[in-house]
Amino acid sequence: MLVFQKKCLLVLSFVAVVLLAAQGYAAITLEANYNVDQNLNIGSPSGGTLLGTANVSNGMLNTNAAPDGVIYGYTRNYLDITDGVSWGNNTIVAVITLDADAYPYDNLLGSGGGYNPDNRDGIKFYAHVPTWPGPALALHNDDGGPINIAMVGVNLGAQYQLSTGKEYFLAASWRDDGATISMRMYLREMGDILGTSVKYTSNTQTDPGGPSGFVRLDGYDQSLYVGRSFSNDPIDGGVDMVRIYNNFTDTQNDFAAVYTSVIPEPATLTVFALGSIMYFSRRNRTRTE
Repeated sequence: MLVFQKKCLLVLSFVAVVLLAAQGYAAITLEANYNVDQNLNIGSPSGGTLLGTANVSNGMLNTNAAPDGVIYGYTRNYLDITDGVSWGNNTIVAVITLDADAYPYDNLLGSGGGYNPDNRDGIKFYAHVPTWPGPALALHNDDGGPINIAMVGVNLGAQYQLSTGKEYFLAASWRDDGATISMRMYLREMGDILGTSVKYTSNTQTDPGGPSGFVRLDGYDQSLYVGRSFSNDPIDGGVDMVRIYNNFTDTQNDFAAVYTSVIPEPATLTVFALGSIMYFSRRNRTRTE
């Protein structure tokens, strides 16, 4: 019996190691987990400043009035951007809840502070957009003037609008090879073990010409915002956590792996553990018979 117990403990330890290893499939360049305060767990500079009436309580960043959210330092420290060549490879994931659709835009994350005061440089990650109903990602490129703006984006569509009061895992990823930008989005309700709520979409567009909004050499450096963007409405609800990885997440299965690595599900642990315990129990009985 003692040998059997040791084997069970070995199996459980192996499962834990596998899940922890899954979390490290790519480097995490930013992690904000709002169980304590507005500062980052991963990322430098780590200090965050709350804006407006935003507050951190009950394990969430709560935003409900413009200009809410939290601002962090230099964007270039958090995103994998190649100077003057491409937008790089990045994956942004977040766990959010919408309280209401009080604003035309629900900005989950954005960068701002570049040449234009209305954030025509940079990225915007939306939980809801009226012109692109449903969650969306937009990458803005500015050539240094107020007129010539290029934008690429991807959205889940009107049929995938978020319901209020539900907790969601929302993710977006992009890869820029210098000629085209590939973009992906993934949505899943928290606690959905079987993945029946999953929504996934992809889009590829021509590279608009480089990441001038991120790597400007003229002193217009950007900051990163969570819960809002530089100029648009904040998300009306709460943000549990945000992560940025320095890689491109491509397929629906790839996003499912990220979902599991960010929030290891108790059901997954149970299935692995029980299956392994039953296997060793059977082997143990066979040997003693």
